[in-house]
Amino acid sequence: MWVEILCGLVFFRFFRRFFYDEDEDFLNNDSSNSSAIFYVATRIEKIYGGKAYVGLRIPDADSNSRQNIDMVLVTKGAVMVVSVWNFTGSIDIDNDGSWVCTGEKRHKKERHPSLVEETKRRVAILESYLEQRGVTLPEGYLIGRVVLPNPNCRVTYAIDCLPEVISFDKWSELKPEPKAGFSNWFKDAFRGGKSDTQEAMHQKLHFSLSTAPMWDRLELKGDRNILGEFIEFKGKQEDMHALRNVKRSKVSRLVIQKSSLFGGLGRSKIQVLYASRDYRSEGASASEWMEATVKSSTEVVFQPLNSQKTRKIKLSSIVSASLRNQERVPVVLSLGICCAKFWGSKKKMASTLATSLATLLASFIALVFGICLLGVLILLVFLIALYFFPRMVLMMLSGAIFFLFLLGLFVDDEEEDLLNKDSYDSTAVFNVATRIEKIYGGKVYVGLRIPDPDSKSRENIDMVLITKGAVIVFSVWNFTGSVDIDEDGSWVGIDDQQHKREKRPSLVKVTKRQAVILASYLKLRGVTLPKGYLIGRVVLPDPNCRVTAAIEWLPEVISFNRWSQRKPELHLKELKPELHLKELKPELHLKELNPEPEPKPGFSFSNWFKAAFQGGKNDTQEQLQNLNDMNQKKLEEMHQKKLEEMHQKKLKLEEMHQKKMEEMHQKLQFILSTAPTWDRLELEGNRNILGEFIKFKGTIADTLALGNVKRSKVSRLVIQNSFISEEDSDGLKRKVLYAPRDYRSGGVSAREQMQAIVQSSTEIVFQPVTSKKMGKIKLSSVVSVSLSG
Repeated sequence: MWVEILCGLVFFRFFRRFFYDEDEDFLNNDSSNSSAIFYVATRIEKIYGGKAYVGLRIPDADSNSRQNIDMVLVTKGAVMVVSVWNFTGSIDIDNDGSWVCTGEKRHKKERHPSLVEETKRRVAILESYLEQRGVTLPEGYLIGRVVLPNPNCRVTYAIDCLPEVISFDKWSELKPEPKAGFSNWFKDAFRGGKSDTQEAMHQKLHFSLSTAPMWDRLELKGDRNILGEFIEFKGKQEDMHALRNVKRSKVSRLVIQKSSLFGGLGRSKIQVLYASRDYRSEGASASEWMEATVKSSTEVVFQPLNSQKTRKIKLSSIVSASLRNQERVPVVLSLGICCAKFWGSKKKMASTLATSLATLLASFIALVFGICLLGVLILLVFLIALYFFPRMVLMMLSGAIFFLFLLGLFVDDEEEDLLNKDSYDSTAVFNVATRIEKIYGGKVYVGLRIPDPDSKSRENIDMVLITKGAVIVFSVWNFTGSVDIDEDGSWVGIDDQQHKREKRPSLVKVTKRQAVILASYLKLRGVTLPKGYLIGRVVLPDPNCRVTAAIEWLPEVISFNRWSQRKPELHLKELKPELHLKELKPELHLKELNPEPEPKPGFSFSNWFKAAFQGGKNDTQEQLQNLNDMNQKKLEEMHQKKLEEMHQKKLKLEEMHQKKMEEMHQKLQFILSTAPTWDRLELEGNRNILGEFIKFKGTIADTLALGNVKRSKVSRLVIQNSFISEEDSDGLKRKVLYAPRDYRSGGVSAREQMQAIVQSSTEIVFQPVTSKKMGKIKLSSVVSVSLSG
């Protein structure tokens, strides 16, 4: 029993040492701290302009070492040294002035020197360094600030009232003031106007900071960053030979491309692009880019900032690496530092090596002993059972084999069901797009991925319709069941088949947010839409989708009852051009000189007497009547001319408005046609799938035949399923037609069409939009593939 317990403990130590990834947790912590620094730098640059220099290592003459400065912001009115602390918990000031921090998870108290005093010391070190480089700053021009950007960081009033400290509450309210400059805590940072001397000083300042020593930067997947020092590459000998020219003195930046399949038994390899360092501009010369192809298991040995341990990171998880050219340290100082590091770590290195060898040896012995003992026991049990119960053992073996066979079939069916479900949703989007194009005209763009600057991600927009009167963002939900609105405003759907309750945010709010993101994207591309021109609509096209009256009455929702009409109401008003003209009606301001004839009175003696002595009309009255008639004709002619002139002006304004609208529509169509979109798989049976094309999977010969089919080179594939040749009488091969991408027109150049003949069992690895799993689908069931640029 004690032997088994001892073997178990040794095996647990072995398993924990060699299989538990402690480096990943450590890198996550370091990447969160470094990413917070880059986040603060990006936001301050956007709000206040200027230039931020991150991760400086300024030499300190007093301590003969380098001082780490998180960020230096250079603006028109000041130079600011910013210290960023991404702490989670509560912070208070002790009696001696130090900061006492209590963690949120472990509730442990940590004591740190005052960050305000540390920042002031860094300000003094940077000022002396700039003076040595020939840059003398005015008094009060160089200041320091401490930023606490973590929302879970709680500070006391004693820290919050310090003018040098920017807590999370101040950080979230930080906004630019065009006239007054910074907010109250920044108002002393910017003074004076711009002059020639200031321009010369700023040029020297930017040159000194851009050529100052900095930490190396690793940009990882998932928008993570790590500051530290690049040590070396580690991998197989052939990979080290391929990366022999990648050194700090020769290279300043590396770019790691996506994984792809190359020759050599289908092993995954990646491309490392690097450019020679240009010492004249202290950057990478983009004239000659070189590349090296290595295995994805190749690692980078990197020492993160504020850490004494070196970590190994795989190249497959790195996006890019920036290597800074460090300033030369005096020979005596460098030798002293190297000797101190060597003798200081020699004892620790020897003890660690001895412990590792002892643990490895004990684990290996225990593992071999345990495996042998377990194998002997299993073999004895099997032989005894086979001797006494041969039929039962054979039946159990055959049942196990049959179970594994069914399990394989079940896994394939699961992947096929995944693709069927996603094709069902994507096909509904394309059906809605086709019907809307036929009914309302215009142009529809499906499967857009619009960048969102706030969340630093891409927003998935199902469909955008451009008509003469509006731009409409559509969200299509092909749900089967009943849909209602919850108390918090979210939508709750109950499936008819499985009776599962599915809760998601209000699609009306989601569509409005997508419309706002699209409007900001179009504004960045130079198109500003009129107010109310961009709207959002939600379509529920499934006939088995039942909605309540609360959803049916929403003007933004088009349920199946509205959708099934001949021309569903979109609740749109065709925008007419505002000409800012009033159609003037003719106001002649004339009195009609010819009054209506009065009725003749009856016969009387007085009237007979007047008529007898009057003698008819006067000549003067006739002349006045003729003159009034001529004046009235002239006024009518002048009024007619004014009406004609106003009509012509109105026609001209309408033509100008029409031209502006046509130009805006042309820009809209160009921007949306070149916007990032999802890849599209067109399957047999008029099915479509939106998602991301990953790679081809098949034999080595098929993979080599499709080696040139990459996203950067090809935009569309057409698979001919009816291809039959003399070598392929059974129809087991397929012809894949593809043409090079034409970046000038954004489409496919049909001049040079190429083809590849592969087996029909070759599969496409594809990740649908609404799924986190990757599915496999055979080429025999694919009609075409559209790859976004």
